[in-house]
Amino acid sequence: MSRMLDALKRRVAETVPPQAEEPPLAIEAPAQPAEEDWWAGETIVPFIEVPFSDSKQATTPLASQSTCSATPLISSQAPEKPADSGNLPPDCQFRIAPTDRDIPAPLLPWLSVCRRAGSHLADYLTEKRQTTVILLPMHSVPVDAAAAAIGLILSEKIPGRLLLADTRLGRKELADLFGLVGQPGLSDVIAGLPINLAVQECFQGKFFFLAPGHRLAVPWETVPSRLSRILRNIKKDFALSLFVTESWQPPRLPSPLVHLFPATVLLAAMPDDAAGKTAEAMTLLSGQRVPVLGSLVVPQI
Repeated sequence: MSRMLDALKRRVAETVPPQAEEPPLAIEAPAQPAEEDWWAGETIVPFIEVPFSDSKQATTPLASQSTCSATPLISSQAPEKPADSGNLPPDCQFRIAPTDRDIPAPLLPWLSVCRRAGSHLADYLTEKRQTTVILLPMHSVPVDAAAAAIGLILSEKIPGRLLLADTRLGRKELADLFGLVGQPGLSDVIAGLPINLAVQECFQGKFFFLAPGHRLAVPWETVPSRLSRILRNIKKDFALSLFVTESWQPPRLPSPLVHLFPATVLLAAMPDDAAGKTAEAMTLLSGQRVPVLGSLVVPQI
């Protein structure tokens, strides 16, 4: 390679006429060379000999550099969603207006047979200005279906929202009848859970349900004061609250919860009423100073 360069220099010297001597060409270095410039301070750009290589693989430093810095890589993958998606509005929803088809099929016959008695009870509660009632069922009454039917009828007759609450720990039949869950519920509210986290909405936007809740270790001596405070708060949010307690069989004493409510309605069955057990039960409750409004006699279906 050096021989070829010497031959080219001799040929150029023979053909080009001599000229005045000039200083060799040089590239002046910048006044303040950048730190990144690896030839900063040099007066002559050195000759770099690039070895021959295949054109398919040949590339220049500038070409490779421009490809990396100026041309972004194109990917066929969809762009990722922004990490902060919490500010996005919720999806819109369409809710079908409630109809009779929303009511569970097992309740339909009970609504028919209990409508007259439920309407009479609604008028009586309005007359007496009672907004908090506990249902005390006798042992032979189908409690869940009867209480659910009475609650639905009262929600139709009384303006405002109605709350049906189940106080029977470990019982899920009433919640299952509405297709709801049995936890959390009243016991959790007594233990300190905010009631709005336990109440479940049922039908027509005005009928709500409060399940029994977990079996929590709440000392009984703390229940009366806590439940009284809860009842006051419920009274502010609901026009009528209807509580269901454990079944009772005279002559045993009923659940102590009946003494915490301002009004009690005995839920009796027709066979017991025909045998005179309803009157006997109401006399026993009056002797225990339970504020009884009356009895609601339901048939057995």
